[in-house]
Amino acid sequence: MTRPSWDEYFIEIALAVAKRSTCNRKQVGCVLVSKNKHIIATGYGGSIKGQPHCLDVGCLIDEKTGGCIRTVHAEMNAVAQAARNGASTEDSTAYTTLSPCYWCFKTLVNAGITRIVYFEEYRIPPDDFEAFACGVELVHFSRLEEAREKHGKETPKDIVLREEAKDIEALRHIAGDRDGEQAQQGAPAEASAGEENR
Repeated sequence: MTRPSWDEYFIEIALAVAKRSTCNRKQVGCVLVSKNKHIIATGYGGSIKGQPHCLDVGCLIDEKTGGCIRTVHAEMNAVAQAARNGASTEDSTAYTTLSPCYWCFKTLVNAGITRIVYFEEYRIPPDDFEAFACGVELVHFSRLEEAREKHGKETPKDIVLREEAKDIEALRHIAGDRDGEQAQQGAPAEASAGEENR
């Protein structure tokens, strides 16, 4: 039996949470996880508290964006749930079934989330450069799994570190060879046996 990785485990939970979503257009789930691997809060797409859901009255579509504006997104609901329970989200990871929209991304960043793992890419892909500038690691789960299948259970970070270690070792080897050559060139020539006997 092969145990799932932590990323697999929490993504599966996010997929289960998404089933509670009440939006007809897209069911999305989010799980916030502490650095100690404890679940802080969960959230799914649904209407504002006390208001009718899309499942009941249909979606309310924004003509400009084509998105449903009746629904509070899963990521925002997860952050709101953590806030209501007084739970810190500092240095935590957000596992989402869909890559966050820009508004959700900003909310997650300002809530202290430093890693976002998403299962499926949103129609507007996340900005890797902006995430990097904000100190947030963005991970597309399917690409992560492809990397693991190719390189075993190593994460992409492990692979990069391993390759960097190989490069460093190669540079040390080259530097060692050069030091050896310089030492040989700088050493005085040994006297021949005949010269020593004179």
